Amino acid sequence: MEEKRFQYCSWYVKLWRRRYYFLVPYEAIKFYFLNSLYARKSDDLLDFRTCCHITLGLACCKMKWYYTHEEVRERMKKKLT
Repeated sequence: MEEKRFQYCSWYVKLWRRRYYFLVPYEAIKFYFLNSLYARKSDDLLDFRTCCHITLGLACCKMKWYYTHEEVRERMKKKLT
């Protein structure tokens, strides 16, 4: 059975999947700390804001919150016209 995307789920499934948002600050701190340990040069070091954006994107992937290529194209066409 294929899981539905976040956009098409019922409200209680959406609420359950939003639990990944609670982990974003902790994951971002862990990611920033590990990045500062393993960065070979100062150019490789990511700032904390970037780490937050990356962990937020990972949480959205776990929730199956994404848009298909066709949906993005349709939205772009609406915005440009």
